[in-house]
Amino acid sequence: MLLGDRVLSAVRSLGVGTGDVTIRHGEKVVETPRKPELDWPESLAAYGRTDAGQLLVRLPIRFVRINDTLIWSAPVEMFCDIAMDVRERSPFSNTFYFGYTNGWLGYLPTAKGFEEGGYETRTSPFTPQVEIDVRQAVTTFIDGLRR
Repeated sequence: MLLGDRVLSAVRSLGVGTGDVTIRHGEKVVETPRKPELDWPESLAAYGRTDAGQLLVRLPIRFVRINDTLIWSAPVEMFCDIAMDVRERSPFSNTFYFGYTNGWLGYLPTAKGFEEGGYETRTSPFTPQVEIDVRQAVTTFIDGLRR
C-alpha cells in the first residue's frame, strides 16, 4: 500500500494521468523435451511428464497485461536473446520479461547456446528445441492478449 501510494504520487507529479487501467492475465504451460540423462526429483513432478516415452518439461509462463504494457515471466534463467526477440515481436508498447518467478527450473538457453556448450547448457534440463517452443508459444499467446 505504501509503495503503491508513492508510485501514484510520482506519476501524478510527472503530469501523467492514471486514467482507466485495464488488467488482463493468463498462463500458458509450454511442454518441451527434457534431457533424459538428468535426474528429475520428485519435488518437481508437477513440472514434468512422459508422453509416448518422451520426457517433457512443463514450463509455466505467466502473463500480465496492464493497458499497453505486457509483463511475462517464467521460473528459469532465460538467455536474453529469446526475451529480446519476444519484445521485438510484441504488439505492445512495453514488453518486459521477468525470470526466476515462482521457482527456478534452471537455465533456458538458445539453440546457439547449446551448440556453443558451457555450464548453462550442460546443467539445463531442456534440449535445443526449447527456444522454438517458447518463442512460438509466447508470441502466439501475446497476440491473443492484444484483442
